[in-house]
Amino acid sequence: MHTQRTVLESIGNTPLVELRSVVPKGRLASGFVRGRNVRADVGRWVSRPCLPHERIVMPLLFSYGTLQQEDVQLALFGRALAGHKDQLVGFELSLLRIEDPVFVRTSGKSHHAIVRSTGNAEDRVDGTVFEVTQHELERADEYEPAGYKRVAARLASGGHAWVYVDGRSAAETS
Repeated sequence: MHTQRTVLESIGNTPLVELRSVVPKGRLASGFVRGRNVRADVGRWVSRPCLPHERIVMPLLFSYGTLQQEDVQLALFGRALAGHKDQLVGFELSLLRIEDPVFVRTSGKSHHAIVRSTGNAEDRVDGTVFEVTQHELERADEYEPAGYKRVAARLASGGHAWVYVDGRSAAETS
């Protein structure tokens, strides 16, 4: 199967990626939209097998920290994630002391990067945007320790992605 990837803005507030696939005859393609496993039709969502060149969308996750590490990805998702470099707009980077001993043991660090919204479009945080399944996004939610909250945020590329921010000052930036 050959797949082309195109970043979409979003459906609602869910950052997505479009996958155009050439699916061999007799095979099904499926994806995730807002937490539901669906089969896609070009331009609309239906419950039926995909035909060649139809859309499959997956959430986008922006990481500026440990989720960029392949060993963390393998432990958490069972696979290395495909991604590309981008920047988070309107945020600044700082450190958060982690109290969870299991998280510290898994990541190997007691202080982790965290971002806080500044509201200033000049402020940028470098990182990587990954395509993940809804299940992987839920696993990432379980992985992130206390103090982190997942919100949708704007990227320098013009798209949007989920990102984990300081939960004490979290505000969605779209």
